Amino acid sequence: MPSQEATFGILAALGGPLAMTLGFVVWDKHWSGSPFSLNMFKCNLASIGFLAGSAASDQPFSRDTFSRPSVGYLALSSLIGILLGDLAWLEALSLLGARRVILVDATKPFLAALLGWVFLGQDLRSPAWGGMILTVVGDEWT
Repeated sequence: MPSQEATFGILAALGGPLAMTLGFVVWDKHWSGSPFSLNMFKCNLASIGFLAGSAASDQPFSRDTFSRPSVGYLALSSLIGILLGDLAWLEALSLLGARRVILVDATKPFLAALLGWVFLGQDLRSPAWGGMILTVVGDEWT
């Protein structure tokens, strides 16, 4: 039986794509502003949530967690993944629509597996292929 932490991790991994897909549909049907303004709103809202979550923890800003290298890598990750990545994603939504972006997004597991095989020498076993296929089928049913 998985630990409580593992169970929450699995639920988060399953809930993330669902929330993303629902967000795509809301964006496609109801947002009339620019992708940049929506991304800035999301970034600011996430920052407020991060600060609130940090303040509620036992050691909100410990030196071990917020060392100079870890903050630098966090900032770089945010710049690339959130600011630039989400901006490109939202621009694609405005140009292609939610249905097409979700279809393209469904190829991520296969691309990740391929890159893992090429660059990291990872093996692709049957359960991994089954999981990737279920991911694509699940994306197509939404």
